[in-house]
Amino acid sequence: MPQIEKLSSELAPQLEHSNVDQTPNRRPLPLEDSPYLLDEHGPLFILGCPRSGTTFLSNCIADIPDLEEFVGTLAPPRLMHMIGYGAHRGDPTIQLLKLVRDIFWQAFWHRRLFFSHRLGAAYAMKKFWALLKKPALAGSTFCYKEPFLCFAAEEFAAEFSKSKFIHIIRDGRDNADSMMRTYPDALTDAVLRDKFLVENKSSEVGMYRDVRGFAMPWWIKPQDEEDFLSASQFGRYMYLWREMTVRAQALRKLGPERYLEIRYEEFVEHSEQTVATVCRFLGRNPAKSKKAHKAFNRSVGISASRQGAGGLAEANVIAGDLLRSLGYPTLNCA
Repeated sequence: MPQIEKLSSELAPQLEHSNVDQTPNRRPLPLEDSPYLLDEHGPLFILGCPRSGTTFLSNCIADIPDLEEFVGTLAPPRLMHMIGYGAHRGDPTIQLLKLVRDIFWQAFWHRRLFFSHRLGAAYAMKKFWALLKKPALAGSTFCYKEPFLCFAAEEFAAEFSKSKFIHIIRDGRDNADSMMRTYPDALTDAVLRDKFLVENKSSEVGMYRDVRGFAMPWWIKPQDEEDFLSASQFGRYMYLWREMTVRAQALRKLGPERYLEIRYEEFVEHSEQTVATVCRFLGRNPAKSKKAHKAFNRSVGISASRQGAGGLAEANVIAGDLLRSLGYPTLNCA
């Protein structure tokens, strides 16, 4: 394709200075064959348990200039589970990660350089001013939001060596309560006993093993199986919150240059300040977000009235240590 060849030749200087070995007589690769170049554009990943504020955060920072925001359709939850499960079993996951890299790169450079893709993104995000800018890759950042990336966080950090992660954490009790109301069937007995349903409601369960006729999510430890099955629906979501939060927190070892942890409660109270913190984390000038003022803070602490003492006590048994380590008080739990 002549247009692609022209763009590839314009990108040649960037290819020459990339971190991939270039044989002296090798011609620069065409853009469609250059997924390694994604490392020159971040990537930035936004993760956190579902209903923890990942979508609101993603929407707020989408106003940062030259940040191309994508949400969880390129690499869906089932793929995140496959990578996490494979790593858990000690299976090779490199080819799955290379596949993800290919998908991300193709989506990214097409949106940056092809008008039809730019127009679609501008319409979806109401960012029509972006169409006035000359198409270019230079200075742009690929951003991907997927809550279930928590299950593959360490593998993504290894594959994308220059990536950065923003992990948003919400009080697990409020988070579990919100998931239970938003996804009322996902972890119920009716679903876990029905192979057809569990195969099609894959976001929360992912891979599974059979335990007494139940599809046991792979992320439940063997020693927790009976407690998980006897837990209330709210309690099962507490297990999901605990496992996703712990796995994402493993990225703390990357240090502050690559990992930023945000609390939902602070974000909804001080949204504009949080966006400014994200800009500094990315090395960008603070950007004013049109969506930051739309924060909804009345959901903070809502589980206390919805779940009652019994629910809070159950949450304390399942994840009390993690809640306390994050600064969430559990004194009102029996």
